[in-house]
Amino acid sequence: MSYVKYALILLVVLLGLAFHLRNEQLVVIDFYLGSFEIPLSLALALTLLAGALLAVIAGLPKWLALKREKAKLGKQLKRLQPDEENKSANYANDLSADDADYRR
Repeated sequence: MSYVKYALILLVVLLGLAFHLRNEQLVVIDFYLGSFEIPLSLALALTLLAGALLAVIAGLPKWLALKREKAKLGKQLKRLQPDEENKSANYANDLSADDADYRR
């Protein structure tokens, strides 16, 4: 990895640490079966992580469909393109025909 990438990762970690240190107050998470207290910064980080996970899950079907379509189109492209031997033979024939036209 480049130094820029390491610097950006370090910056994000330091900003997260600063955010955690500024938001140490406890919040109560209350469920039907019980409750517990966690720091505000942890609650926000867990919420952000859960939202990102839900976004990935929501986009997964579309991503898989596009991946299948890409594979299908790649196979069609391979089937429609002539192989290398035919390409070079056709190119040589085209050159000789052009050369013959030029000599006339």
